[in-house]
Amino acid sequence: MVDTKKYETNGRYLSKFKTISIRVPLERWNELQSAADDTGKSASAYILNAVLEKMDSTTTK
Repeated sequence: MVDTKKYETNGRYLSKFKTISIRVPLERWNELQSAADDTGKSASAYILNAVLEKMDSTTTK
């Protein structure tokens, strides 16, 4: 049985985010995961950081 309060709390938390899926070629996954590990971030955080940096660099030019 799912705890109703926990379910509602999780729903409020998730409502602040957009979930996306990407397909990473298998031959690049280990490289990506290793790069993320080297920075102490999850693969998801690493990818988001890279995208935001790219967005910042293209909007300031």
